Amino acid sequence: MTAISMAKQKLRMSLYLPDELKAKVEKLAEMESRTISNYIESLCREAVGLAIKEGRLNEDDE
Repeated sequence: MTAISMAKQKLRMSLYLPDELKAKVEKLAEMESRTISNYIESLCREAVGLAIKEGRLNEDDE
């Protein structure tokens, strides 16, 4: 799967962050050689994984 077709399968969202938080997220993303978007996606995946592990979400919840 190419990067172009992969991007078409993802939902585009707007995110509003205070300047100070945005700067910190940018720095963390840079430290992991990720884009801000990719870094935030990884944080969301971690949060969902933890919620599933803790029983707050089911694997098949959408």
